[in-house]
Amino acid sequence: MPRERGLFVDVIEPGDGEPPILLVQGEIDLGNADELLEAALSTDHDQLVIDLTYVPFMDSIGLRSLVVRVQRLERQGVRVAIASPCDQVGQLFRMTGVDRVLDIHATQEAGRRAVRAPKA
Repeated sequence: MPRERGLFVDVIEPGDGEPPILLVQGEIDLGNADELLEAALSTDHDQLVIDLTYVPFMDSIGLRSLVVRVQRLERQGVRVAIASPCDQVGQLFRMTGVDRVLDIHATQEAGRRAVRAPKA
């Protein structure tokens, strides 16, 4: 499923009350962070899972863009979970403290459960 170059974002609508999945493929960096953000902001759902399974690299610009857009969605009432970051991206989240700001999960299923769960 991974593609060779560029950033690709597929929106998967599972139906049956399941939240949509933004399946992101490629590196997220200065040159393409806005592509991901446009896709994330175009949702008209109140729940969203951003799946980073096929994102092998994210630079600081991509990280900042992700955080800013997710926080914007959350202010609009959208529950967002980040799912399946690879080791490099997960390490970036931990080193920068983003793992304490965003709702990050090891698997897509865990992310889906998190956004469907009643708010505490």
